[in-house]
Amino acid sequence: MNKVVIFTDSCVDLGSDTIQKLKVEVVPLLVNIGEKVFYDGVDITPQDIIDSVAKGGVFPKTAAAAPATFIERFTPYIEQGYDIFYCGIGSTFSATLNSVLIARAEFPENRIFLVDSSNLSSAIGLLILKAVKYRDAGLSAKEIAEKVSEHVDRLRVQFVVDTLDFIYKGGRCSGATLFFAKHLKIHPILKVGDAKMNVYKKTRGPLVKAWNEMLSDFKKDLKNLDLDNVVIAGCANEDGEKYMVEQLQKLIPAESIRVTKVGSVIATHCGPNTTGILYLTKK
Repeated sequence: MNKVVIFTDSCVDLGSDTIQKLKVEVVPLLVNIGEKVFYDGVDITPQDIIDSVAKGGVFPKTAAAAPATFIERFTPYIEQGYDIFYCGIGSTFSATLNSVLIARAEFPENRIFLVDSSNLSSAIGLLILKAVKYRDAGLSAKEIAEKVSEHVDRLRVQFVVDTLDFIYKGGRCSGATLFFAKHLKIHPILKVGDAKMNVYKKTRGPLVKAWNEMLSDFKKDLKNLDLDNVVIAGCANEDGEKYMVEQLQKLIPAESIRVTKVGSVIATHCGPNTTGILYLTKK
């Protein structure tokens, strides 16, 4: 059986230190600001995005990694006898998975296996953490793909955004929706399901009300919770992260809680003061 290398993309949102410790290869997605092209996690940060928008500059746009990039990154491992497992941002959120499929066709069959996460941000990270666990247990790339695919429908993902400004500027909500959200002081809770992100609830008032709504949903899954990792992911929102962790520690072991920051691609679409809770349920 060939050795296995795990690939993902920069939307994995697990943090560079964790990625290095896990020995996972990351391919960056692109962030375009005007004529300038940046590589997520390489030469641009979420704070750069926030500062650029605050200054009234051109709103950033994100782009998938190209097939040629994956071919370049995959080639050395294939030549060294590794098989590859890939899981990154879902196919309904980015064309990146299609780039991987195009790249895979350039290599011999049964050397590259992949799973569509149907998700984003640290939800991908949860799947990668499972993949690492299976890799370290000695499973083949094919077996890892089969195992990880079983977890996709068990992902539970919610985010609270402080403002719809970034979502509006990214073309994902109307001007009327933005106006009323601001006027009524609404903080939407976004939920991923069926490979789509939708407004799940609309809370009025301080952000803590929205955080508590997410925690209320989380409590419903406690009896069926996968305790390996529960992730709190944030964008320039230390208060939200701290509050969520404090509340979670009353419910689950502290060692199950993982705090991370979203990358530049996700920050482009959610903006500052965003807090998410992401976890897996059991069968």
